[in-house]
Amino acid sequence: MADQKLTKAIGQKIKKARQEAKISQEQLADKLGLSGNNIISRWENGLGRISVDQLMKIADLTHRPISHFFGEVNDEKLKTYKLEQKLKKLKELLEE
Repeated sequence: MADQKLTKAIGQKIKKARQEAKISQEQLADKLGLSGNNIISRWENGLGRISVDQLMKIADLTHRPISHFFGEVNDEKLKTYKLEQKLKKLKELLEE
């Protein structure tokens, strides 16, 4: 029962993160190398389990720390994470 609640909670967070990143289910499936958006819909509705590898990719695509999908993440932590990612990209550009 608790496992099912976790699966559903993760699915809801995937959906919200995807929508905030303005990525459709089909686009996300494509970026993950999956055919069709059915699996994304199943994850978001808590009907299917997602692998840690796929969740890590979704975290990267939606600019969220992986921990975002497992527990409460306040806005300040999310802002800090996004800033760190931008600084990392800037550093890479400057090193080129």
